[in-house]
Amino acid sequence: MFRYSKTVHDKLQREVASTATKIHKEASELAPSDTGGLRQGIQMMVGQLTSLVWSSRKYSVDVEQGRGPTPTTAKELVGWVRRKLKLRGGHMWAVATIIAKKITAFGTRAQPFFEPAVSKYKNRFFVNVRRIIMETRA
Repeated sequence: MFRYSKTVHDKLQREVASTATKIHKEASELAPSDTGGLRQGIQMMVGQLTSLVWSSRKYSVDVEQGRGPTPTTAKELVGWVRRKLKLRGGHMWAVATIIAKKITAFGTRAQPFFEPAVSKYKNRFFVNVRRIIMETRA
């Protein structure tokens, strides 16, 4: 195990926290929004030289990766149809039924928001960590 000075530790800690903050912000901005629940569910925790960015919403993986054919009912979709398509009454139910049949047959497409956020910052993170460590060896 390598030991570094408190100065190096503090620089590494700032880099971990800074990168986690950027990923959290980017994922929140990229997350699709209907009611705002998915964006609000993106959480962050920073520890000692560690960080965690995650979604507390159970459906976030289905949004990120898409979902295969899944039995879906019009009842599950009427709220979405009302909010997104601004339909009411019989039209709302007819469209919700059509969409439900499509999801049942084909699933949903991926709408990545975490992976692009991590990809955007991970290389810079490793470059910065390496630079911080190499500075101490000079």
